[in-house]
Amino acid sequence: MGALCCLRSGPDALSEPSLGEGFTVPTEGFVLRLRTAIQEKVTKLQQYLKEGTIQPGDATIIAVSGARLPFRFNEQQVPGIVRAVCAVGSLLLEIDLATKRQLETSVEFRDRVLKKSKAAVPTDLFLQKESAHVSAILYSASDCVNHTREPGEDFILVHNPSATVQIPDRWLPVGEQYWIEDHVLRRAPVV
Repeated sequence: MGALCCLRSGPDALSEPSLGEGFTVPTEGFVLRLRTAIQEKVTKLQQYLKEGTIQPGDATIIAVSGARLPFRFNEQQVPGIVRAVCAVGSLLLEIDLATKRQLETSVEFRDRVLKKSKAAVPTDLFLQKESAHVSAILYSASDCVNHTREPGEDFILVHNPSATVQIPDRWLPVGEQYWIEDHVLRRAPVV
């Protein structure tokens, strides 16, 4: 997988928290790092299409590694890689306060993250025609020391619903898959 630059300098840099101190996981900063790396690869694929290195009918999958990013093991219910391209945010639960019962579960619509400068970075890449040449994104945060017991168990494959060339469901027989269907974020663990 392609390496993901950690960007350790500048106002939007991610850095490890101090040991022994409480901290808030910078979810937007994490998503911003992923989105930046993905955009570089989307642009490179466009170049390959223009040059004829890949053909318009070829399926293309962008591989992204989060292994060098801080907070990579603090994923929430909606993983950062999904937030970076599918215009989604946090999991929302509607609870009836009188009965204490959960009424509904949904995912927040979030089509951008903000840099510290307040500049907006779009996270709706897979909802845009400009990314139709990307079939999916494959993500892992593992490295040679920190990895799952079974190879590929940690893989996250995010399907592009706008892709010109779709890859089949269950194409990757490990990990979990995400896609948008009828404006709803779907998830399926591979079994």
